[in-house]
Parts: sequence; C-alpha cells; structure tokens
Amino acid sequence: MKKILTFIVLVFLSTNLFAGQADGDFVVTKEKAYFVKHLRFGISSFLIGTMENGEKVKFAKEDVLVYKKNGERFEKMPVVKNSVCTDDYCFMQVVAFRNGLKVYKHCYTDLNGELTSRHYIFKKDKFVVKFNSTNKETLTAFFEGK
Repeated sequence: MKKILTFIVLVFLSTNLFAGQADGDFVVTKEKAYFVKHLRFGISSFLIGTMENGEKVKFAKEDVLVYKKNGERFEKMPVVKNSVCTDDYCFMQVVAFRNGLKVYKHCYTDLNGELTSRHYIFKKDKFVVKFNSTNKETLTAFFEGK
C-alpha cells in the first residue's frame, strides 16, 4: 500500500513540476531548448529571452525552430502557394491539433498592404489542406471534436 501511495504522490508532484515549466515561454533551436522567464522580439536579434537568473539570450531567426510567447506557439513551417509547399519558411501560429494533424494560422501582409491570414493543416511537415469556404465548417467541426 505504501508503494502505491508513494508512486501516486511522485506522479502528482512530477506532473505539477513539468506542467509549470510547459506553461512558460520557450525557444527551441537546432541545438537546444531554452525555457525563459520572458521572451520578446529584438531589433538586432529575432528573439531575446530572459532566463530565471536574469541572463539574456539572443536568438537568430534562422536558428529558431519553435517558440512560445505569451501562451501562443509558433513553428517554422514551409510557405504554401497554390497548395504546394515552397522552399521558403515562415513562422505560423499553432491554433489547433488533433490525431497528428495541426492547424496553422499564417498571418501576412497582402498586396493591398492589409494584414490577412490563412489557415493550413499539416501532418508533421507535410501539407494536407488549406481552409476555404467549401471545407471550413467540416474542418472546424473535426478540430472542435464534433
């Protein structure tokens, strides 16, 4: 009985410890993952993280693969044009995921200078489909679990 109680307490404590870490800002580079107290965009660097001890860490855009800032997760994904992935990459916000599929929101400035966005579904690094007027309701229902 003691072993079972000890195991349950250990699981509970480890879950709380790791959950606290996962809620904060972080940056994943090609070499390492950094958990930071605060993350902001820089002028000479893409991102600047402040560690728990106050140390500043600068990140170049080409080194960053994933980052989470203020509860929003962004991943470096291929730019999609005409339903084909190009060789260019940009950061897209992860807005939903289910069954190995992720919905990404790509914000960009259109030809008129207006901020606009598109939503894409990827499975790992493979493009699956773009949200459009035909499939929008079905895909939204799927990701909402309806």
